[in-house]
Amino acid sequence: MEYLINMPLNCQSVDEFASEQALRDFYGQYRCQGIEGILVGADVSPKIKPDMVHGLHLSFYPTWMPYGKTTVPH
Repeated sequence: MEYLINMPLNCQSVDEFASEQALRDFYGQYRCQGIEGILVGADVSPKIKPDMVHGLHLSFYPTWMPYGKTTVPH
């Protein structure tokens, strides 16, 4: 089993890390083997390398679920 940390891949989110190695050290300290990337916009930080991203976190918006309704359509 792989252990991944999920995080946005955009520049704004990754800028807190001084370098590519600082990012690797961050997820490595939690014994994670890589990143489950969250796509936010079109920009992907140059600090993110292909070997870091082992999967993509899929966005989900539950529009098909009847939250707040008392009856469910048949």
